[in-house]
Amino acid sequence: MAMERLAEIREEDATGDTAVLYEQIRATLGTPVVNYIWRHLATIEGALPWCWTTVAENAPRIQAAQPSLRAFSIRLLVERGIATPSIWRPRRRGLGDVVASYNRGNAWNLLSMTLLAAARAGQHPPPFTPPAGFHRAPTPLSPPPYPNYKDLRPEVRENIDILAAAGPAATTGIRPSLWVHLGLWPDVLDVITPRVAETLASASFAGAHALLLRDSPALLELDVAPPAIKAPPREAPIDRAIRRFRRRIAEMVLIGVALAAPQ
Repeated sequence: MAMERLAEIREEDATGDTAVLYEQIRATLGTPVVNYIWRHLATIEGALPWCWTTVAENAPRIQAAQPSLRAFSIRLLVERGIATPSIWRPRRRGLGDVVASYNRGNAWNLLSMTLLAAARAGQHPPPFTPPAGFHRAPTPLSPPPYPNYKDLRPEVRENIDILAAAGPAATTGIRPSLWVHLGLWPDVLDVITPRVAETLASASFAGAHALLLRDSPALLELDVAPPAIKAPPREAPIDRAIRRFRRRIAEMVLIGVALAAPQ
């Protein structure tokens, strides 16, 4: 399927308040890249300032929930027997930082989109007190620069498109950035694409994905899961973006954890 390219303000094109918000996002997540969701929200009038302000106000809660999100994701994968080929053989310089960077960003962004979807529905979490020993600042990561999809070889783009079209969130039309970034290592992408695509297309993975969407709000002390799939009538652009990216990011949280698992 052809992947829709949603409008975005690229990092190198950001100016004024948008550039300031991008810098805050990079500093908060400890990654050098501003995720696609934030670059897309920047194109919707008033969306990025409201979304980032809401998320930043809840940053300690989101950060503290990430270990629980990872543990829950691992449990879902184990219970359903979901495994993928290791990306660590053969090893490549920078590969670990790429996967770690996306796993960190996707965990943060899934929780952020969940919180934003709830906030748009009028639901807010209770006051939050960080647990003892809580450390908010993440360790900086330094993945190699993100490649331009159009500059990659046709066979590399084919693997990326196979992966993007295989998951339960493929109907969002959003091409996951992780697959493009792994295009820097065509041999690794060659090895993982058939097995990972099969995993993404499986009923077991779809079930894990549905449960992650359903139950992740509880990690933020939200009582009711926000809408995850069905679009309401006359959906506002900001709500459409949050809903679609939440579905795709949940998929990438699961597969990212599976890829990073030692084998």
